[in-house]
Amino acid sequence: MFSWPAYPFIRYTFWFALGIVCYAYRLIPDAYLLTLLVISGLMSFLFLLAKGVFQRTIPTFLLGTSVFSFLFFSGGFLLQSRIASHSPSYLGKVSDVQGYLVRVSSQLIEKDNSFKLEGEMLEVFHAGEWEKERGNIMLYLAKSDSMPRYGDVLMIKGSPQPLSPPKNPGEFDYKRFLGYNYIYFQYYADTASWRFVSYSPASSLMASAIRWRRYFVEVLREALPDAHSFAIASALTVGVKDTLDQELTNAYAAAGAMHVLAVSGLHVGIIYSLFLLFSGGLVKHKKGRWVFAPLAILFLWVYAFITGLSPSVLRAVTMFSLIIVAQTLQRNSNIFNTLAVSAFVLLCYDPFLVMSVGFQLSYLAVIGIVYLQPRIYPLLFVRNNFLDKIWVISCVSIAAQIATFPLGLLYFHQFPTYFLFSNLVVIPAAYIILCVGLALLAFHAVPFLGAVLAWLLQGCIFLLNTFVVWVEQLPYSQIREVFWHTWQTWAIYALILSLILCFETRRRRWLWLGLCITLGFATSRIYYLWHNKQQEFFQIYHTARFFAADWVRPHTAFFTADEAFRKNAQAVLFHVRPTRLTHHIGNILISEESETSEWRLELPYGTLFYCKSASFLRLNRLPTTDWQKEVWVDYLILGKKSLYRLEQLPSNLHFKKLIIDATHSPYRAALLKEEAQRKNIPCHSLYDDGYLRIDLR
Repeated sequence: MFSWPAYPFIRYTFWFALGIVCYAYRLIPDAYLLTLLVISGLMSFLFLLAKGVFQRTIPTFLLGTSVFSFLFFSGGFLLQSRIASHSPSYLGKVSDVQGYLVRVSSQLIEKDNSFKLEGEMLEVFHAGEWEKERGNIMLYLAKSDSMPRYGDVLMIKGSPQPLSPPKNPGEFDYKRFLGYNYIYFQYYADTASWRFVSYSPASSLMASAIRWRRYFVEVLREALPDAHSFAIASALTVGVKDTLDQELTNAYAAAGAMHVLAVSGLHVGIIYSLFLLFSGGLVKHKKGRWVFAPLAILFLWVYAFITGLSPSVLRAVTMFSLIIVAQTLQRNSNIFNTLAVSAFVLLCYDPFLVMSVGFQLSYLAVIGIVYLQPRIYPLLFVRNNFLDKIWVISCVSIAAQIATFPLGLLYFHQFPTYFLFSNLVVIPAAYIILCVGLALLAFHAVPFLGAVLAWLLQGCIFLLNTFVVWVEQLPYSQIREVFWHTWQTWAIYALILSLILCFETRRRRWLWLGLCITLGFATSRIYYLWHNKQQEFFQIYHTARFFAADWVRPHTAFFTADEAFRKNAQAVLFHVRPTRLTHHIGNILISEESETSEWRLELPYGTLFYCKSASFLRLNRLPTTDWQKEVWVDYLILGKKSLYRLEQLPSNLHFKKLIIDATHSPYRAALLKEEAQRKNIPCHSLYDDGYLRIDLR
């Protein structure tokens, strides 16, 4: 029989996390948050005092409501305090900051032409004097002979730029993502705009961890000459994914094996199992567990140190540490309560973790494995020991996938069809690679042994990569381009929960609830498909330095763009794909690659588009001679090299609306828009106003 009193921290953590989420989405007003917190806190204190000291009977409903309200508002207040403590006190209030001092607060990520890193603001230079400052900034520093490191204090010339919201529909919200990490500004500095000032790390422990991690990466680089082997080894053992190429990453995603490349709960679990294998005998003795627990926790935190104390590993190690403590104390608690305690502790440390995809997937996977795996395993009895091990791994994969696939489809829009088959190889291979990789890091300096371990590690990774690529190439290895809304994800989880309750309680009402949810979900999907079929529009995307547009019709998009943008798969994925996903567009026709295009006509000075009832003329250059006839179009799109002033336009060119595309510089776009406003010309600037969608229905 299920009893809530046995799971107190599940309820505490739920209401605490809900308060954080509600405040993050501005559902709790700032002005009343502290008042509500104090009132709910006083009510909780008085009710508990009356019940515990004066032995008065307090209705459970009143006591629970007051306590949970206090936890709810505590979560919101904690997030409010953290945001206030990280928000800049000076930047944003002035526009003429000439320079600033920043301390590197993250590990360096090397890009093609720059170094990407997070910085902690220290001071800003304004009006001839330095002012103390706080807050974080995302920096992109042009490559030079000197490479910044964690703890370096840099002087940067220029003014930090506020982060911009997404300019295309459905586009990844980079501003919100960085905001969840308390980063509100970004800046690109060329080699002449920044210089080293001093070395002053905020945390000596973090500086040491990053230094050791960098050392181990160089050990792997020297031991593994093959680029793919080095990339997988560094990602799987120490959590460095900078060297993974997109093709290999896509192969692992298609095979359902991406979780092995992100050092997290799986890897910490392997480390814990290794320690348990060699010292598990201590647990069997009554006093031995008091020796085992601190050693196991120390072992896990040493591994976290090796990985540079990355957030995902810190989450997993904290979770395992609390589980070990609970088991050692032999408290009458269950694993779900312990997981809730670990989540509560982590959210107190960083409230925005609840918005992290890694945090959500990690806890859902663990909950799914802990709850569902013991219930799936008895469904099939296997006598053979080897086959039984295969069944155990399969049960773990099925349980984790049931718990995480709705969230995975929401965020990544794809599902690995052969995850069950691939994990039978990938999980044991990850175990072997991690063990051999750690052995190589420990004994790389030992003659012969280091070479043998390097050869063995490279061979294992080669076999794993070969298998993963083979799985990717199998027919229907992925279900792609899946889109649903957040509320539909919640509906799927409600369906899973109702089915679980149906099997647990044997009550048909949960089955009826599941059927109702299924009917509602199916109805919503049918409606969205019907609604998208009715839509037809022309959309010009905001893409820096390039022109790109889609003529969207039912299930089809006619795509036109500059050649450099079309060939940049990542740019198309980032800017254009979200619109196609939301409208269930599966057929993409690229007009520039088609021999005939009825809707697109190339002219000496630009391109003319005919999209049903609307016409668009994009000028790439000014005509060298006057036009002989009057030209009428609905929309005039100005390209980068078309003109510098609107007065240069031919007098016999007539249009209803002016569009300034994103190929212009921000300065030139602002001048053109200002001139259009003076002339009372309807104008849309992609730089200022974002994408433009013209309905053609």
